Amino acid sequence: MSQYNLGGKGSSLVKLQEHNYNVPKFFVLDTRFFDEFLEENNIKDKIDNLLNQLNLDNFIEISKKIRSLFKNTIVTPSIKEFINENIKNLQTTNYAVRSSANIEDSKDNSWAGLFDSFLNVQRDDIEAKIIACMESCFSARVLVYKLKNKINIPIKMAVIIQDMVNSECYGTLFTKDPITGEDIIQIDVGLNTVTHYEIKNNALYDVNGNIIENNSFLELGKIAKTIEKLYKTAVDIEWIIDDKGIHLLQARPITTINDTITKIVEYAKNVKWNFHVTRLVLYFVKYSNIVLGRTRENIKNVLNLDLKPDNMLMLNGREYHETTTKDDINNFFEKCFSKDNQFFEKYADSEIKLSEEIEEYIKDLSSRKDNLNVIEEFERFRNKFVKTGAPFSLIPDDFLEIKTKKILEKVVNDKEDINTIFNILSTCPNPEKISYNEEPLDLLKITKQIKENPKLKEELIKKHMDTYSWMKGPILIEEQAFTYKDYEDRINYLITTDIDKKIADILKARAEREEEITKLISKYPFTDDDKSMIHSMRRFVFLRTFMATIQDRLFFLGRHTLFAQISKEYNIPKKELLMLTANEISELLKNHKVDDYIKIAHDREKEYSIITIDEKVTSFAGDEAQKIDNILTRYIKVQKREEKTQKVESSDNIVTGMIANMGCITGRAKILNSYEDISNVNIGDIIISTMTLPNYIAAMEKARGFITDEGGITCHAAILSREFNVPCIVGTINATKIIKDNDLIELDANNGIVRIIERSKK
Repeated sequence: MSQYNLGGKGSSLVKLQEHNYNVPKFFVLDTRFFDEFLEENNIKDKIDNLLNQLNLDNFIEISKKIRSLFKNTIVTPSIKEFINENIKNLQTTNYAVRSSANIEDSKDNSWAGLFDSFLNVQRDDIEAKIIACMESCFSARVLVYKLKNKINIPIKMAVIIQDMVNSECYGTLFTKDPITGEDIIQIDVGLNTVTHYEIKNNALYDVNGNIIENNSFLELGKIAKTIEKLYKTAVDIEWIIDDKGIHLLQARPITTINDTITKIVEYAKNVKWNFHVTRLVLYFVKYSNIVLGRTRENIKNVLNLDLKPDNMLMLNGREYHETTTKDDINNFFEKCFSKDNQFFEKYADSEIKLSEEIEEYIKDLSSRKDNLNVIEEFERFRNKFVKTGAPFSLIPDDFLEIKTKKILEKVVNDKEDINTIFNILSTCPNPEKISYNEEPLDLLKITKQIKENPKLKEELIKKHMDTYSWMKGPILIEEQAFTYKDYEDRINYLITTDIDKKIADILKARAEREEEITKLISKYPFTDDDKSMIHSMRRFVFLRTFMATIQDRLFFLGRHTLFAQISKEYNIPKKELLMLTANEISELLKNHKVDDYIKIAHDREKEYSIITIDEKVTSFAGDEAQKIDNILTRYIKVQKREEKTQKVESSDNIVTGMIANMGCITGRAKILNSYEDISNVNIGDIIISTMTLPNYIAAMEKARGFITDEGGITCHAAILSREFNVPCIVGTINATKIIKDNDLIELDANNGIVRIIERSKK
């Protein structure tokens, strides 16, 4: 019989059986019985009429109407006769009744899992399950798959009746990676809880890359490769193993190999990457800032620099940059500086001018926030937001750090630590212009006023809220802003401390840092070019944080004005709206297809990946994003960060990192994984976090020191550690994994070392 008559699964079983593979005994009710069933139950014409009305707007309704026609149907006498004639050849009283549609398991469309099949069926229930298999031709998921893939062939159902083989060891096998097409056999054992294995070079590996002994799986792999040759294509195989050996339940061509992903993986696994940071922030921010800003054209328009940005992987928030393309950027800056020793000064001036443009727009949008034409305003907002992202696409921090350290190597003596001197020189100037720096100081000042005159409390807190409440989490997925109670709680704590001393300490630390920098610049024989480089480096340390605060303010304002109005007018929840790209929001405003964009948003909420290679941006969401994350995490080579001079090696009780602010203290570790954890921090604790965020400020005011997995000398933890003058080590990579909550630790930020003195007994 042809595949049209037996369906994809039935034809495959016949093929495997004919070539002597071990297949549980079966027979197939071919598609002629399906045609006969519809005719004799008088539902064929009714189904055809409904299918003629089918479209993407009504497929759920059409499916319900068709399936209701099956309610009182019965199998035909010829089906009963065929079952009775063939079932005696099977060797069980427990059966599998399996769908085998005429259009499934081809090279173009697999239809995997879309049609119904039934296991452990008793003899007297077989006829009902045959009808159920036929009815599943018209499920909503089948109809929409058919529409979206533009399949015009009528669906007809053959049904397989097969011996039920029971075993705890069963699963699927792919003879090539089902996404990338790589020549690796993948074996997944189980259905709900899946254990993953791979066969390469005739060895079986578990998910951790350990070789394990399992002759059955290795034999299964060999069998699978012979089936691949038989089918002349990569195949997906369903299998089961019992005490009688390996049984094959299905083999079909793999249709999921994605050429785009194949090319990305091939490129990504052959170059080196630097891990940068993990940013679990809003998708609109990622797309509009990092992606739309990362093109040569946009950088030229905004920054007047003709340079392609570096290649980047963003895998569920984890950000990697390609080493080679980063080197290209540094070479570009070297040429620019060689031609004009004022290049970085002019570059910094252009960013200041850009910041002024954005601040003007913030004022303008704020004044018009109650009367916006959302289509026109979104394009304005988008343009400004992308501009705030462009500088982050081409920050010269790495180059300026390298150049400054080379300058120091020429002038400092062997006994002096270049990293320590660099940390002092790279301290952020003009901290009073940065909201994240100034807010804690301003709160201390109003706390002092409230202590002297409690009647001013409400007025001063509300004024403070107007200026700073946006800082709680302007770009987080959750909508957050500091409340009156948040500030009241902080003031209640601060009022018990020596407020004058805290204010004096912050101002003194700022003045001493500037004085120390002046002394260092006077101490060494720097040339004018050297001084220009150091000054530029300091300006960009400032601009990196300053531009981030402007971007955060712009987004917070847009979120509570423009996005709130779009959400209301288009009846799309704001959370879903903020999961969309700028392009998608523009399209939504024009075509009003809200449901489509809500689905996209929900997929992104689960998982997301954004890949930028040679200015080509490819994004993935949902299950597809998880798959590419798993693949790239397995294959990409991450270059180790530059090792700082340390007195000890990392171990189970020692963590090393980059010094952000010097000092040596002992205290209890408090792990901050989220905002909810800040209430666990007590006075004198040491905060351990992947990276600190502005909404951790209440905890940071109580802590004696900070330690982070990520970040550099310009990160949030580093900046506030210098404001509060507490020891801080950043970029440890693994502090949150090695140190546990309430461990007694020594934070030695003179040497960049954290030692665990005593493990917590909790």
